[in-house]
Amino acid sequence: RIRTPALAESILREGKADFINLGRALLADPDFPKKAFAGNEQHIKKCISCNSCGDSLFAGSPIRCVVNPQLGREYEPAPAPVKKKRIMVIGGGPAGMEAATVAASRGHKVDLYEKSNKVGGQVNLVARPDWKRGYTELVDYQSSQLSRSGVSLHLNNDVHAIDVVQQAPDAVIIATGAKPARIDIPGIDSKKVIQADEALLSEVGGNVVVIVGGGRNGCEIAVHLAAQGKKITIVDILPKIGTVKQLGFFTQQHILRNFQKFKVRLMPGIEVRRITEAGIIIVKQGKEELVPADAIVLATGVKSENELYNELRERILECYLIGDAVEPRTILEAVYDGFDVGLRL
Repeated sequence: RIRTPALAESILREGKADFINLGRALLADPDFPKKAFAGNEQHIKKCISCNSCGDSLFAGSPIRCVVNPQLGREYEPAPAPVKKKRIMVIGGGPAGMEAATVAASRGHKVDLYEKSNKVGGQVNLVARPDWKRGYTELVDYQSSQLSRSGVSLHLNNDVHAIDVVQQAPDAVIIATGAKPARIDIPGIDSKKVIQADEALLSEVGGNVVVIVGGGRNGCEIAVHLAAQGKKITIVDILPKIGTVKQLGFFTQQHILRNFQKFKVRLMPGIEVRRITEAGIIIVKQGKEELVPADAIVLATGVKSENELYNELRERILECYLIGDAVEPRTILEAVYDGFDVGLRL
């Protein structure tokens, strides 16, 4: 995790090593040493220690990096010369920021609209657990590149179809992300029930049931809450919780170690019948059983927010949909979507 020149220099000065060899840091930014030598540390794309590189190799896929979508694609043909366009990007998450920066760096006039008061989208929530704080560096880097490339940023701006039509841009990129998917369980409207993002932002009870939908989000939230001293039970309809396919190899190792460390109770292959004031009623071996809970966290997946795209795709000649607005995926796919569409324009 030597991700900064300052850390590398301190190791040398303190005599802890005679030589520094960078691994993931050079995948994230091959020009790391050159930028450090020139005093341009602020322009280094820092590795966020997400292990997407290792996970892709472990899965037998070409190596990929969340912060460097050019990794492994350095010799792809250069994009066609640009014809300058006015471009609106709707959504300031990782996909929208990447698309805006790449398009602007190619000479387009780009306006980026974000309905909240800050950029970063879901990455701001993903970075809440202690072991994922490095993800904030992705937001910091992308945000700095917006300014550097000349993107006009409009915060607290909830854009509607009529707004886009009135501005008549040459192209519009929709990066509106996703929202929690609602599941129909009796008692779902109980005050005990909170969405996964709320569990990362607020205090929850001491005895927590996390209902997951097969994804990594619920597992990571469970570890985050368990590290705070909460008693955690994870319930999933699927036969296994925390598989390599769901988490990636390296993240899985971290999650499983912490499940054991914090004595997280795993209940796979379980149907949740209903939610009560006492907890959740499950079906186990054909019989109903109460799992007591002070709080019930829903991490049952998200649903793409693509209504704006559906309203505009027949009205704007160049209308692109990227990131989770296409389908819920990972930060890596969001960044790659943004990079690719930015080059295409």
